[in-house]
Amino acid sequence: MSRQKQLKETMLTLPSVSLLGKRCWYVSIGSVDSTFQLALGEKVRRAEPLLNRFHSTDYRIYEGETNLLVWCTWRLRQNQRLVTSSVDLEDRAQRQLRKLVGCQVQEVHVTGVSWDLRIVFDDKRVLEVFCDRLAHRRSSGDDWELITKQKAMYVGSGGKVTVMTRGPETGENPAE
Repeated sequence: MSRQKQLKETMLTLPSVSLLGKRCWYVSIGSVDSTFQLALGEKVRRAEPLLNRFHSTDYRIYEGETNLLVWCTWRLRQNQRLVTSSVDLEDRAQRQLRKLVGCQVQEVHVTGVSWDLRIVFDDKRVLEVFCDRLAHRRSSGDDWELITKQKAMYVGSGGKVTVMTRGPETGENPAE
């Protein structure tokens, strides 16, 4: 298998490997648009606690074994019914996203062309993430990020994907 094909295979499987079976224990709602972060899996002590008092004490001290940050368009369905989306009223979106706490990831699907993400939880909720930052518009930032102790995957504008190896002694370096 060629090096490029191996890298693409890693990028397609990393979300599944990192998220499957993990339980969401915290939802951090961003202050910018409809961004949010899910903390999943085991609680891992942060090197430095967060100072933001809007988060729980637990979240300021710990991060998830796996963390999913969503910056782009998304929607949340349950039993084939739309319950909220990135264009919903802020209070309603926050209430619905927080219902993911305690839910376990059962399925993860990534489309290799657009890098859209679909996560199915054990309570039949489905989070759909739509990468909508276009390269020709010079969109800043990423559509979504998946951060684990060992790897960081950034899905950005125009379908650009970067996978970095993480570690205390190496910091973040592009995956080889």
